[in-house]
Amino acid sequence: MKMKILGLTLLFSLGLISVSCGGGGDSGEALTESQPEVTSEENRFDSSIGTEKEVAATTGTSAPAGDMGEQRAWFPAVLLDDGRVLVAGGKSPKWAAGAADTAEVYNPNSNVWEWTEAMTDARFQNALAKLSDGRVMVAGGRGIDNKAVNTAEIWDPETGIWTPTLPMNDAHETMPMITLGDGRVMIIGGANDTYAPLTTVEVYDPATNGWVEIDPMSEKRIWHTATLLSDGRVLVTGGGKPDGPWIKTAEIFDPATELWGSAGEMSVSRAQHTATLLKDGRVLVVGGRGKRMTAEIYDPSNNTWGSKSDLNIPRAEHIAELLPDGRVIVAGGTGSRDNFEIYDPDTNIWAIVGDMLMGRYRFNSALLKDGRVLIIGGQALAGVLAATEVFSLDIGEEIEATILSVDASAAAEATPIPTSTPMPTPTPDVLTTVDLEFKAIIDHDGSSNFHVHAEVPVRMGLGQKMNSPTGINGIIVQYSEFIEDNRATGGVATVRIELSVPSGGLGGADMTLESGQINPTYKKFGKYSVGLLSLEPAPITDADVSKVTVVVFLSSLLR
Repeated sequence: MKMKILGLTLLFSLGLISVSCGGGGDSGEALTESQPEVTSEENRFDSSIGTEKEVAATTGTSAPAGDMGEQRAWFPAVLLDDGRVLVAGGKSPKWAAGAADTAEVYNPNSNVWEWTEAMTDARFQNALAKLSDGRVMVAGGRGIDNKAVNTAEIWDPETGIWTPTLPMNDAHETMPMITLGDGRVMIIGGANDTYAPLTTVEVYDPATNGWVEIDPMSEKRIWHTATLLSDGRVLVTGGGKPDGPWIKTAEIFDPATELWGSAGEMSVSRAQHTATLLKDGRVLVVGGRGKRMTAEIYDPSNNTWGSKSDLNIPRAEHIAELLPDGRVIVAGGTGSRDNFEIYDPDTNIWAIVGDMLMGRYRFNSALLKDGRVLIIGGQALAGVLAATEVFSLDIGEEIEATILSVDASAAAEATPIPTSTPMPTPTPDVLTTVDLEFKAIIDHDGSSNFHVHAEVPVRMGLGQKMNSPTGINGIIVQYSEFIEDNRATGGVATVRIELSVPSGGLGGADMTLESGQINPTYKKFGKYSVGLLSLEPAPITDADVSKVTVVVFLSSLLR
């Protein structure tokens, strides 16, 4: 039975689906590794009524953020506890040997960068690490004489002041720095002030304000990665100078014993790659010098490596961020790559999802608390950048689908309407939707933690949220804004819907209905689909915008 639309009613269907599609270097290095762009193949949707319509994979949009006061490349960035982002140092054309001593803070609420106190020492190819108390340490890097330094400083976000620590035992540049679970800070390898790669590892103890050398790595490493694992150990992978040779081995540090052990070998040697901790505790390693398109995953539970599907485009000197939904986004890279790719560990699929406003490498990024990705500075074909941008995932292209509803007069009945056809099995390159079973519509109870099980449609007002199945591990949908309704004059009705998970925002989309449209409009967002049927009441005018309600329906579709 089809739903009788009383005035205007908005219906959403959110379900799990899947779609398949298709930084650093020496300071004197020229732009290299420019390859032709590779675009993903468009997906297509075969609706239940036999029509075909092109459907985009997950897509995103990049918008300008405020420019920094300093041009920066080869610099670190860190997300602060209050949601702001700190950058410090970097290579800037206006400073001696390129080393900057300046630091800036980005406020996502105002979209503005603000100066904070300058560091005591200028530095680039340095490292930042947030301490357990919320302060931030900067260490190492190349100084004004273009040689590695052994100094470190701590920045207080409450005062904006830097305070030097005791010096390190050796100079380090182009190295990772990790805050361990016990609050100590670990600096790993890099190069010293004679440009020689190091096996040296040092640990800073906030209690003593000093550094001690501990068990060294088995190999000298520069341009390598270090990843804090879920169990507190530290995985180090690859390394090597940009022009080679590169390193294939990995090793793992146990803070309990302060000893290193072997973590086997990757499938290929890598340097200037990324290594991202996944939500399940494994580590995704991506790209690297030598036009690497490969990706692989390390499993710490059994100390093994496994190859995964290739990127669409080779990348080195790129960035990678773990998104709140468990996928990994990478962007940019050597040769001023200008697009974003997302990896879904559940499907082992890479998909290109959008373009940066400008290609860049030797840049940095931060995952903001609302789920957006801040892209910061770096090197472009035109030179070193002060420009920044913010990337947001959108819900994809609209698609049509047939959907079963309940008659409004049957709202009191709890019996679901059976589906008219069985659920089809999706293939990796086809986005499939199915007829949905709707139970009786229920009204939102006005609470801040309203949750329902799948197949239950909910009517809710402006600003209200619903969680399915719970606010602890579910998907959160918010009706955030009524924008317009011009259907009476042949236009469209538009509302804004925001999606999130407990760990952070997933983004949002403006969803539209055309005049006379009966079937729902669908948009795709990552693993989720959202269907829009209508709004109520009607007609909608500016005077009663606050009274516009929506009906939201969450469903577990096949993936």
